[in-house]
Amino acid sequence: MVEHGGKALDCRQLPNMAARAFGTSRRLTDEDRMFENCLLNDDMVEDLSAIGVQIINSNCPATTDQISNYMKNVHDALDVVSIVEPDRELFLYTTPEHFSLRRTQADCGPNPRLDTNDPLSSCQPSLELIDIASAWEKIKNPDKAKPIKEVVVAVIDSGIDPNHPDLVNQLWRNPKDGSVGYNFINNDNDPTDDNGHGTHCAGVIAAETNNGIGVASVAGALGVKVMALKFLGSYGSGSTADALRALNFAIENGAQVSSNSYGSRAASDIFQQAIANAAARGHIFVAAAGNDGASVDISPTYPCVYTKDVPSMLCVAATTSGPNTPVALVETTSA
Repeated sequence: MVEHGGKALDCRQLPNMAARAFGTSRRLTDEDRMFENCLLNDDMVEDLSAIGVQIINSNCPATTDQISNYMKNVHDALDVVSIVEPDRELFLYTTPEHFSLRRTQADCGPNPRLDTNDPLSSCQPSLELIDIASAWEKIKNPDKAKPIKEVVVAVIDSGIDPNHPDLVNQLWRNPKDGSVGYNFINNDNDPTDDNGHGTHCAGVIAAETNNGIGVASVAGALGVKVMALKFLGSYGSGSTADALRALNFAIENGAQVSSNSYGSRAASDIFQQAIANAAARGHIFVAAAGNDGASVDISPTYPCVYTKDVPSMLCVAATTSGPNTPVALVETTSA
């Protein structure tokens, strides 16, 4: 991220700006010259314009420290402000064992209180706890002055199973090629889930409801589509750069909300600013608190804690609440 005079600046302009400022008196170190050669090569700089981030290609021989030193010198000479960070790994939060228990259709059934015929919906007390029926009713009978718009939720995760019977009709379709999202690991438009987590999250958000299959979702039978953005591999890890690419793709392609159930113990000023930039464009970033059972004030999880500085951002924790029990956090959840 680079700014000059309070406005975003394309880092490719820095070599020419410095040359004009210093003329023939300018002397470059070998490291500075190496990085400037990268800046002058369009293939070495990737623009994520929707979130105000530029990524230097890993094929650039300059190290993070060398780039930081160059940017410091440019700051001192040209009053350019920048944030430079290495590409760090992000991880899915490990799911506690008791969350992994699977209930069968024989244990559950339709839910008459929600008027849902999905065979597992009676085993979804969370929908009743959040009074989802009232929300569904309001949206089914909207204020005519405020028509309901279709909402697209980007699931920035391990991908989505495109053939899942409860999701096949709920997938966003790219008007350019009909794809359901993007795979930032393989750089192609096949975001098929090879971990399972992304499909699970997509089901919670927008599984087709009242289709006699599987579960009901928060979206119910309303106009919500899920965009599959895969940056986490089969083992649940991925790069910060790919997460940022996914967020940028989501905004450029009209997703109003994103689900982000991953994190790190390492802070990233670039990621925080990217979320703030996304929020400025009306995007709601939903993060997970994690499952370490620790206070995020004492042991921060990122990006969750950025909610303190980005008002429209949400961070979600888990509860053990039931219809007849008080609201309480799950012992293993972070909050």
